[in-house]
Amino acid sequence: MRAAHSNLVLAAMLAGLCIGAGSCGRGPARPKSQTRPASAPAGRDWPFWRGDEALSGVAPGRLGRTFRLKWRYQAGSEVYSAPVAVGGRVYVGSYGGLLHCVDFETGKMIWTYKADGEVDAPPLVLDDRVYVGSGDSYLYALNAADGKLLWRYETGDKILGSANWIGEGKDRRLVVAGHDGRVHCVGLDGTRKWMYRSENVINGTPAVSDGQIVVGGCDSQLHVIDAANGSLLRLVEAGAYMAASTAVQDHRAYGGNYDGKVLCIDTRRGLVLWSYSYDDSVAPFTSSPSLIAGRVIIGGQDGRLHGIDAATGKGLWTFAAREMIESSPLVVGDKVVVGSDDGRLYVLSLLPAWSRWGLWRDQASLLWSYDTGQPIKSSPGIYRGTILIGNSEGHLYAFEEATR
Repeated sequence: MRAAHSNLVLAAMLAGLCIGAGSCGRGPARPKSQTRPASAPAGRDWPFWRGDEALSGVAPGRLGRTFRLKWRYQAGSEVYSAPVAVGGRVYVGSYGGLLHCVDFETGKMIWTYKADGEVDAPPLVLDDRVYVGSGDSYLYALNAADGKLLWRYETGDKILGSANWIGEGKDRRLVVAGHDGRVHCVGLDGTRKWMYRSENVINGTPAVSDGQIVVGGCDSQLHVIDAANGSLLRLVEAGAYMAASTAVQDHRAYGGNYDGKVLCIDTRRGLVLWSYSYDDSVAPFTSSPSLIAGRVIIGGQDGRLHGIDAATGKGLWTFAAREMIESSPLVVGDKVVVGSDDGRLYVLSLLPAWSRWGLWRDQASLLWSYDTGQPIKSSPGIYRGTILIGNSEGHLYAFEEATR
């Protein structure tokens, strides 16, 4: 009965997200995990690839069940970057070294900026500026309106993760990590505030939560850092490379490693609370997780999207794509969106199903998919109910809801 009750609660919570996001009705209260941090940019814009500083991987609002192609933009080279969108403009990087600004309604180019290395990192848009890292080791600050360079900050090696932010207003600072193995804290004028050094490459975006910066690295460690001064608070052994970003909620960090495990780590005590693996698979997890209603959702190189109980680490469901999933899932209401190396974009329902044994069970059921023809390593963004995603053929896609 406890499992049945748990799934009824999950269904109510997911339904409440859809209702509560757009009205002040009497639907179920939004769970704590879905409260947008006070410092997260508000409104319908999508300025940051994981939605908030803690990298929860959740977008506000609702999402349709089926979609149609709105437009397809040719970026000229592979799009591994995750798109963001603000003020009717979409921003995305490409392997050829360009940051693209595209009109959301038409899919036409507004401007491009050429870096000296690949732009695989997701951009961040804050206060009419676009911040993006590049394979040339620089973090760039550009004017969002015209793409003009404001400043650039040099790290020691390529940057694959997005910049994140800490603080507000004039006290706001950026944090970015890279293949130099360092976490850099940078002022809005492009000057260094502090720098933290790890022992190996960092691929992901640093998570920010409760005055702490949390990031995994290829030194097989999870680093918990004081956001004020960059000092190390805790170092936790992860057992293998952590090659993607880590999501944080209620002093717990969730992320995958190269040994086929998803870990839950207590960031206050520095303890691994649980470790999840699927059928003893050692296929790496190089996708970043989404956290929704007590569930962890993450893609694996085993070709599956995994749903895991956030409290216990128990596997709840898997959804099988045809190739590995390095794209990071994005949850919108009761749906999850993710791409795969099979070239397909998937939209899945997260609503529990009534089993033949008379019990509710967790599941992820396919609602819609689209075959782009080439691997999708980009992660989806959501803007005005439209799905944005890139693929390895060099296209940026926009899919709008298919209305009857």
